[in-house]
Amino acid sequence: MQNRDAPAYQEYAASMMAKLEYRAMSLAERGLLYTMRQECWVNDRLPADPTRLAKVLGCDAMEVARALPALRTFFVEQDGFFRSPELDDYRLHLADSKKRMSDGGKKSASKRWVKHA
Repeated sequence: MQNRDAPAYQEYAASMMAKLEYRAMSLAERGLLYTMRQECWVNDRLPADPTRLAKVLGCDAMEVARALPALRTFFVEQDGFFRSPELDDYRLHLADSKKRMSDGGKKSASKRWVKHA
């Protein structure tokens, strides 16, 4: 059994492109959005302070500060960090699916052992 995080998240392009907030963004804002989403997938959260965020992302602090207001609908701020509720929910969904599959496998194995005993 592999005990590691999911390496990827599934996203339908049409779902994101249909959002008015996304459609109204500039190219720079869209780029920051996807950079932050990828970072949140790997690291769960990002610093909410624009200067620290820019440093973590390796981006220009002024560019980040300018683009950040457009991204507020995609992230929540908790304890000085940004989180992506959508990705957090998807991560929970994957963990739940993994647990249900594991439980089902254990139940099936248990039934096989009872038959052979």
